[in-house]
Amino acid sequence: MPAPLLRVRDLTVRHWSNPDPVLAHVRFDLRSGETLGIVGRSGAGKSTLVRALVRLLSPREWLISGSVQFDGIDLLRATEHQLERIRGGRICLIGQEPELALNPVLSIGTQIEEVLQAHVRYSRRRRESEARAMLQAVGLADSRFYSASLHELSGGERQRAVIAQCLVSKPSILMADEPTSSLDTVTQAEILRLLLKLKASMRLALLIITHNPALLLEFTGRVLVLSGDRAFETTLHESLAAQRCV
Repeated sequence: MPAPLLRVRDLTVRHWSNPDPVLAHVRFDLRSGETLGIVGRSGAGKSTLVRALVRLLSPREWLISGSVQFDGIDLLRATEHQLERIRGGRICLIGQEPELALNPVLSIGTQIEEVLQAHVRYSRRRRESEARAMLQAVGLADSRFYSASLHELSGGERQRAVIAQCLVSKPSILMADEPTSSLDTVTQAEILRLLLKLKASMRLALLIITHNPALLLEFTGRVLVLSGDRAFETTLHESLAAQRCV
């Protein structure tokens, strides 16, 4: 079995104003090509967990301890320079609200190219070519999407654009935080199928966060359940059975 791409041990997260941890002693492994679902009720700390993994929580408000090993680097002790190379380049996060990840002033194509400019040494022509190819891969093949602005896109198109922005640098890990929460049922299914397709074609390791374990049926049998300040790994079948008993 290959070594874990991401190895989390004893991850504990506290807010400075409260001695009780939000999350305590979280541990899991994630290998290339694997999917791990993270489930729990609202307020269980799902979003806090993924932001803690890549140090997106303000150190003025949060105290984080433990170990998060990625490709030989402990992300909790990495320098800002190391984190800048990893975040958005090798580990990418899709949030719940795509409009917050997109600049309303810049075109979609320009914003995707900015990711490449930050993480990959491509020529201007190559960046445009890669951006257009990624838009096509997420189902935005019409050339108008490259020059479109945020207000010209529907909710599903915005989410696809954010996925393109996230994956254009060919990351190793994609973290999707409730990626369909703001979408209607039909569009939710389309986005989930798209993530499944891209995960397979790009051999991504995927962390997918949801309050609804049923959404994970096509993705994985592994889930990390957050309850109280604890996290425990179980099977999707057991998680669904427990939810039905509540």
